[in-house]
This record gives sequence, C-alpha cells and structure tokens, in this order.
Amino acid sequence: MSMAGGGGFLSGALAGGVSGAFGGAIGEIDGDFSQVVAVGVIGGVASIAGGGKFTSGFVTGAFTHAFNEMKHRKYKSFQDLQDSLGKDGVTFGNRALENSGGVSVKHTGLKNTEAWADKNNVEVLHEQMFYVKDGALMTKSFSNEGMMTGEVDLSTDVSMYTFGSVYRGVPIMAVEADIPGFITPKDYHWKSNNCQDFSAAKRALFR
Repeated sequence: MSMAGGGGFLSGALAGGVSGAFGGAIGEIDGDFSQVVAVGVIGGVASIAGGGKFTSGFVTGAFTHAFNEMKHRKYKSFQDLQDSLGKDGVTFGNRALENSGGVSVKHTGLKNTEAWADKNNVEVLHEQMFYVKDGALMTKSFSNEGMMTGEVDLSTDVSMYTFGSVYRGVPIMAVEADIPGFITPKDYHWKSNNCQDFSAAKRALFR
C-alpha cells in the first residue's frame, strides 16, 4: 500500500508496525476513531523517518490498526463488551479450549496451518455469540452438549477471549433464532458441525 502511494518498503514497514509497537499506549486511548487517528499519526511520522510520505504512512498505519482491531478485538471486561455492543450489537468471541494449552491448531492432527484450520472451522478454539437483551449480556453457542443460551457473568475473566466484528441492527428474533442442524448433541460433530460452523452460519445471516 505504501509503495503504491509513493512510499518505499522501509517506510511502509515502519508505518504498518506501529500498531503493535505502541499497542499498550494506543489501547489506553478512549474511542475506536481516536485510536485509529493516533496510530495514523504515528505511522505518518514513522514513514517520514523511513524516507516516505506522511500521508502514505498515515493511511497504512490507520488501515492496519483498523483491520487488526476488526478481526482481533479485545475488551477490558465483559462490562466493557456489553457497553460497546449497546442495545443492538452482536459479536463473536473465541477462546482456547480447556486443557489445550492455548494452542490454536497443532493438536488437530490434520494440517499444521492456522489459515487451513480457520477456513475449515477446525481450530482448537471454542467460538460463541454475544449480544445484549433486556439490559443483560447474553451468549449463545453450540457444542457437544447441544445449543446453549444464557446470561454472561460480568465478573468472568474476559482476557481469554478474542472478539471479531460487531454487527448492528440485527433484530433480536434473528439473533436468538436457532439454526436447523445446530440444536441437539446428536447434531454436533467436531470436524463438520461444531461451534465454529454454528458461528459462521449465524454471521452469514447478519451480513
């Protein structure tokens, strides 16, 4: 992106890396837009330091941060998540399975690539949906115990979760509606009909 905008590889690399380098400080800034602007400014300065243009570095840094945050969003607490979702937000969060050591892929015994596992919904992760109803943070997920829906204990440690995009304006009936084939324990299969498949089917309805 930076080279296309008139910058060089070094300036582009510097600009694109600022989100990770200053991640802790950036995370303390309130508001998604403010964080994107801050990363953009740092990216612009980094681009100049590498011999490129401020505007190219700003765009590269801001875009990289926004893209990463959209795919791998973190929250300070489940209360923070509830506040962010508001009345009409829906998101999906994933965490490492218990006793997996936090490993995403390596114990599947199939393919040792995260991209393959993600595409085929066989990462060693549990994925579930989060939304707000009647002032309470709710979750809905599918596992070998069948479909499960319940209220989230806001005191639960949220740091084990990574969240994706937030979907807005989805009717609550559509959010809570069951999907045929993802209801009973007999419907579950770890490889072809699991929690990640359920989440993917739900996301397809929200787009």
